Amino acid sequence: MPQIITLLLTLLIFTNKSISQNNSFQDSLLNFEEHIFYAKSKKEATNNLLEKVDFLIKHDSIGLETFHEIKRIEFTFLSDSLKPRATWNATLISYYHQEFDYAWIYWNRYNNLTKDSSAENLFIGYLLAIKKESSVASTLLNKLVIKDSLFYGLKDNYTLIKDPCCRVFKLVSSAIVPGSGLIMNGNIGKGLLSLGINSSIVLLMRFLIINSAWINVALMGTNLIGKFYLGGIRLTDKEIKKRNERIKNKRASKSALEIEEITLKYPIKFYLLN
Repeated sequence: MPQIITLLLTLLIFTNKSISQNNSFQDSLLNFEEHIFYAKSKKEATNNLLEKVDFLIKHDSIGLETFHEIKRIEFTFLSDSLKPRATWNATLISYYHQEFDYAWIYWNRYNNLTKDSSAENLFIGYLLAIKKESSVASTLLNKLVIKDSLFYGLKDNYTLIKDPCCRVFKLVSSAIVPGSGLIMNGNIGKGLLSLGINSSIVLLMRFLIINSAWINVALMGTNLIGKFYLGGIRLTDKEIKKRNERIKNKRASKSALEIEEITLKYPIKFYLLN
């Protein structure tokens, strides 16, 4: 019985403490918002809003609320000393929420302000550039490789932007020689089957032409060509897309491991004042 009472008291104290901490956190947010509302100038309001964002980040509160607060900041009203910190944190928050358009804008603002050439900055820029500007991604990747050969593994990640399997060439090949595109794509069984069926159709059509069976040629030709010849091209396109997706997924998995290794060596952190 004493043990049960002790346990209940412990739970009660812990619950009250948690509620108290949560109330204190909410009170602090309300206090920030009050200062923002009663600010005497746009500059003062913006500085107070930046302090609120810093407070949220320090308390590991980087949810959607923090992203919306970032969007409220009017960077033109910040002093030159505060702009780099604000734009850097805005970049990371936006990237975390996959708001890549915002993140790309903030990252470019940060670089215009600082000319930061650190690996951490180039790395976050590269991660954004592969989604926004492929030519910039290539330039940033080359700079990263010069800094550390560890970044060389990201070259496979960069090739995800491109078609790894020469889709157009294989489709044209299938149109000229049915089944050849499938064979080049690695679908040897389906390719040989398509080649065999279409070759049989050609021989059958030749036999009918020789025997002047023009009606049969017209009827069978229209049906068989649509079903097997054009169907073979559509199948080639489908198999190419499936193979490309497998390659991309494999490269993406490999890149995810490489990115994890990189972030351990070059951790990307928020820029906060103590």
